[in-house]
Amino acid sequence: MDDLRPQGGRASQAVFACPGGISVGARTRRVLLSGPLIAIADRDEGVRAALGSLVESLGYNAVLFPSVEALLACPDLGPAVAAIIDVRAPGLRGDEVKLWMTERNLSLPLIMITSGFDRQVRLEAVKAGAVCLLRKPFEPKVLVAHLRDALRS
Repeated sequence: MDDLRPQGGRASQAVFACPGGISVGARTRRVLLSGPLIAIADRDEGVRAALGSLVESLGYNAVLFPSVEALLACPDLGPAVAAIIDVRAPGLRGDEVKLWMTERNLSLPLIMITSGFDRQVRLEAVKAGAVCLLRKPFEPKVLVAHLRDALRS
């Protein structure tokens, strides 16, 4: 797992302020970040916290959102390197996620997770340009492997 840690010197510090975003470490909406971050959006607080802890154990900052809508309302993700989102969020459409990323000139890898796996879910993941779609519950090492592959490309 060490090969997933951010490489190089210390990233320049950036102030991250986004409605609905919560830092795992500081539990605040306004966070001073000193490195790359991974945005996580899931309506289940336990899943958000677990994913945030996993991401932070890999050496990244994690910014948690209580919903995909809260993530989409964010005007700027600063030093984001990837996003992990719940594809089953009410009202979420993959094309909305893709448009949001395009409007912000973001080309970050998107990992989608879901508790239900049907044709519509797969279609929304494809529309969003997801690098993978994982069904909950999944082994952390599976997510880490996909994250490793996504961040290397």
